Amino acid sequence: LKRPHLTWVTLPLLVAAAAVLAGWTARRTNGDTVQVNRLDLIDIDGQFQSVRARSWLTLYTPATRRYAMEARPAVLRPPGSGNPGDPAAAARAALVSWSGTPESVFGGMYRSGGLEVGRPPYEFGTGAGSIRNLPLSIWATKDLEAQWHNASAALVESDLALTPGGQLRGRITQHLTVPIEDWIIAIGRRVYIPGRRGDVVSLRPGTAWPGDANWEAVPYRELGAYLTGTAVTRVIRQDRNVLPKNEDYRPSQRKYDPFDVSHGDPVEEILRMITFHRAAGGKAYTGLDNHGFRGEELSEMLDLGRAVLFGRVDLAATEFEINGEPADDRAARRSAFVRIVLPVD
Repeated sequence: LKRPHLTWVTLPLLVAAAAVLAGWTARRTNGDTVQVNRLDLIDIDGQFQSVRARSWLTLYTPATRRYAMEARPAVLRPPGSGNPGDPAAAARAALVSWSGTPESVFGGMYRSGGLEVGRPPYEFGTGAGSIRNLPLSIWATKDLEAQWHNASAALVESDLALTPGGQLRGRITQHLTVPIEDWIIAIGRRVYIPGRRGDVVSLRPGTAWPGDANWEAVPYRELGAYLTGTAVTRVIRQDRNVLPKNEDYRPSQRKYDPFDVSHGDPVEEILRMITFHRAAGGKAYTGLDNHGFRGEELSEMLDLGRAVLFGRVDLAATEFEINGEPADDRAARRSAFVRIVLPVD
């Protein structure tokens, strides 16, 4: 504008306008309420009647503040179902922890040594079942994990056995408070898929499955082919010099992409692959190591002749509280899965 001296006015105005616009945009695009995403994984040993539960919770905060977090084992079996005692009462107290950088900043976990003055403290409650003064910055998230173990849950009954021909037989009865949906059961190199033909098959509490039917009517596949999405295409070529027609069988394998939503829930796909990583071919198929989740691998159970049932449940394994209020009241997304290891005769 050929008025250089006006820069003393226009520059502060531009800076102020940009700051106001950035603040307005941030408040419009970021959530203005506390929200959580949670994932629950329940492992049940059908032979020793024990249960191990792990729950992961991601907490989002719209403001810089501190929170009190508490975790307790949830009741997995309905009252009055013949269970001697409350599963939650018999369980060990939940151990809660959180992830963060080991730095002396707001939201950091602090270093173990050194002299530091003025840092805002946080602390674990008695038995490590709670955290007080957990620091969160504005529009940030914090990842928490809780786990507990019960040595006498009595959540499943079964009398599975294999016929000389390798066919599974017997019944399964589960005693959770909810049915198990979208479930599969793997044994050896075979996986049974009750809902493969489009039927909605739920493993309902207290009801023996498959009842009066038999396992011969349940569709099954080779486990590795099921996990990798392997399909065989029959190709017929017309060759004038060769009769009859030439036939080729070309196998194809689905590329592993844990974020591909076209094959269902990505969380379910990831947990299924963690459970049977070695059975799917391991790193040769996924391109990923499983070191961080080695304790979640159940492929060796199949080698020991046991069956592994994997399914989805609408159940919270751990009761989280945020500042004294149930965390599920603020849940934006919830996923829960159960894995049952069963003895097979």
